[in-house]
Amino acid sequence: MITLGSDPEVFVFSQGNVLPSWEFLPSKEEGDPYWDGWQAEFTTQPHHTVDTLVNDIRRGLLAVSGAARKLRADAILSHECLVEVDPTIPVEYKYIDFGCKPSKNIYAAIKPMYHDPRHTPFRTAGAHIHVGVEAPRKDVYRIIHTMDKCILLPMLIGLDGLENLKRRELYGRPGEFRWTSYGFEYRSLSSTILMHPLIVELVGELTKWVVGNYQFIFDDVRVIEATTNVELARQVVGGIDWSTFSQRELLRDFVKVGALGMGMSTCMEENWL
Repeated sequence: MITLGSDPEVFVFSQGNVLPSWEFLPSKEEGDPYWDGWQAEFTTQPHHTVDTLVNDIRRGLLAVSGAARKLRADAILSHECLVEVDPTIPVEYKYIDFGCKPSKNIYAAIKPMYHDPRHTPFRTAGAHIHVGVEAPRKDVYRIIHTMDKCILLPMLIGLDGLENLKRRELYGRPGEFRWTSYGFEYRSLSSTILMHPLIVELVGELTKWVVGNYQFIFDDVRVIEATTNVELARQVVGGIDWSTFSQRELLRDFVKVGALGMGMSTCMEENWL
C-alpha cells in the first residue's frame, strides 16, 4: 500500500499585498509551519488514505492562517501560486533566497534552470506530493509521466484562469521530481490546488489510481506540449480510459466546467473551515 504526504506552500495577503512569512512564522528548524521565503510552508505526515491527508493539510493551512492573523487581523490565505516581490528589500539573504534545491526531471528535453534570487521579481508556491512506494527506477519514471498526463493536465484544465503558468519559469515543470527515502516527491503541481479540499481530494485519489494503473495507461508524446495548451490537454485527457477511477464523476465535472464552474470559492478560509 502506498503512502501520500505533502509539503504545501501558500502565500498570505494583507491589505492587498503579500505578507512575508518570516514576519509571522519560525524557521524550519524551530517549528512547523515555517517560513520559506515569502511563502509559508508546512509538512504533513505520510498517510494511507486521502481523507486523512486532506485533514492534515487542513490543519496546516489553518495553522498558517492563525499565525498570520496574530500579526495582521485581515490576513488571508491566497490561492495564487505566483506573486510579485521586491527582491532588493533590505533583509537577510536567507529570507529572499530560493529554499528549494534543483529538481530532477524525467524528460531529457527539460534542462535545469538557475535564477538569481536578488534579480527575480516574483516568487512561486507549490503543492508537492510525497509518494511512498517501492518500485524500480524505470517504473517510477513511468509513474511520474502518467502523473503528468492524468493529474497535471486535469489540473491545468480545471484551474484555467486561476493558476499562473509563469510559475514554471522557476519550478513546477512537467516531469519534475526528487528521489526520497520513501519513494519520490512529485513537484509539478502548484499551490493553486490548495484552493479547495475537493481539489486536494481529487489529486490524492488520482495519485493512488495512477500508481496502481500506470502500466495500463499508454505513454503520450504530447504531454509536455499539453501542459501549456489547455485545448491539447483536453484532447489528451479525453483519450484516457477513466472507467476504473472511483472519482471519475468529480473529475468529469472538474475538467468540464472548472473549479469556478463547480461553485468553488477562491476564499480558502471559507473552503477549508
